[in-house]
Amino acid sequence: MLKYNCRYFSGDRPCEFYKKYKVKCDSCTYYYPIKQKILIIKLDAIGDVLRTTSILPPLKQKYPESHITWCTMSNAKELFDGNNLVDEIVTIEEDAHIRLTAEEFDIVINLDSSKISSAIAAMVKGKEKKGFVLNQNVTDNIRLQVIVVDNDVEKSAEHIFQEYENRENITFEYFVQPEKIHIYLQG
Repeated sequence: MLKYNCRYFSGDRPCEFYKKYKVKCDSCTYYYPIKQKILIIKLDAIGDVLRTTSILPPLKQKYPESHITWCTMSNAKELFDGNNLVDEIVTIEEDAHIRLTAEEFDIVINLDSSKISSAIAAMVKGKEKKGFVLNQNVTDNIRLQVIVVDNDVEKSAEHIFQEYENRENITFEYFVQPEKIHIYLQG
């Protein structure tokens, strides 16, 4: 019987331990269950994607047995080569829509304010959603949870508020971790 919740399960091919030792899921001593599935969405410019990878160390520290999937554009995919904090990259040009509508995540974090990424965050099944999400009840409404990703709280959120402050269909939810670490994570 396959163990779909194993960190080493790839879905479309045998895992490294089956290939190396011919061990099957039923009797595998390398079984490593995933405790939390986390999706991070960041589609913007490649520099912005690189900058926002700074949330990964505190995220992995808080959820050490998590499986992190990062959704981005294909031009940013190479940034994650050799990054052991991200388990999987999904690109919007390839398979993001099909994959993300079929999976369920414990936490969805959208760090991109665009309507496309906000729509992806709204579409994905997630128990908890943080960041920018198109309101699922009212057309063109945006609920913003501003996630502070640097120590200067005022500056990190200032451009977001300026961009959206005069729109009537915006609701702000502003979260700051007391220690001003890298990201606010509830729970």
